[in-house]
Amino acid sequence: MFRGLFSFRAAFFTSLVFDGVLFSELLHLRLRALQHILGRTHVNVVA
Repeated sequence: MFRGLFSFRAAFFTSLVFDGVLFSELLHLRLRALQHILGRTHVNVVA
């Protein structure tokens, strides 16, 4: 039973870390897309 609990916690921790990495990657991509869009509109406004 103790071993099962440990493996459950390990799996939970692993999924938590994986979700964190995935979330940060998505956030990074969104920020880059936003920068790209803002940069283009800024250039259009200037031009």
